[in-house]
Amino acid sequence: ASDVFPADLWAAMSAAGLFRIGLPAEHGGDGGTYADIAAAERALVEQGNSTGLAGVWGGHQMVARWFVAGFGNPAQQARYLPALASGALTAGVAISEPKVGAHPKLLSTTATRHDDTWHLDGEKSYVTNGDISGLYVVLAITAMQGERKRYSFFLVERDAPGLTVITAPTAPSMRPVGHVALRLESCRVPATALLGPQDGAYEAMALPFRDAEDAIGTSGMAGNLAGIVGLLGSELATPPADEAVAELCALAGLAAII
Repeated sequence: ASDVFPADLWAAMSAAGLFRIGLPAEHGGDGGTYADIAAAERALVEQGNSTGLAGVWGGHQMVARWFVAGFGNPAQQARYLPALASGALTAGVAISEPKVGAHPKLLSTTATRHDDTWHLDGEKSYVTNGDISGLYVVLAITAMQGERKRYSFFLVERDAPGLTVITAPTAPSMRPVGHVALRLESCRVPATALLGPQDGAYEAMALPFRDAEDAIGTSGMAGNLAGIVGLLGSELATPPADEAVAELCALAGLAAII
């Protein structure tokens, strides 16, 4: 129920090895798969009864696995994955923009190459985990193909020159961590910050990430349902009617097979 991020719990989760789940073993992970991330997020919601905290964890794992492990070059993986797998570093993905969401025709943040640096200009919104992130995966326009915008992703560290992190209101369901906005004003990152394919990142990375993110999120929703059913059963002071028992059992069965 609190907006205050539980740093002590985050540290305990790190000590328990939870941030290793689903990340490459050669960089400190457990060598698991997306299915392991999904199972862990479900368990965190079902046992902890906090969709917000489980969402924080799931977002952390998905950005680390999909973007850094999936598209990072060897140097980028060696730089960031060990810290992500230990929980010492959290990353957030920045695609959406104010008033236009994530529609590729309407996004306007740009990245321009200047010798050995890229300069990013624009605004991003709804960056989940952004207030605890030390690294942002930012989508920006890097070319035009006729009237079609071509996009690339960049690894932007929190202390990058020209980056401002703006705290945004947190919905109760997202506590203890919510969204932030990013303002990029000639934000300078090295040429090595380019992540994945230049000019083809929207099709190769952003679109399929939605499917992977939704699949993992569904597992968390199933855990939430199972946790609520368990709470309902434990809160009944008197034996429920047969109809209520049947309904609770049906819900528990549905949660078990999702």
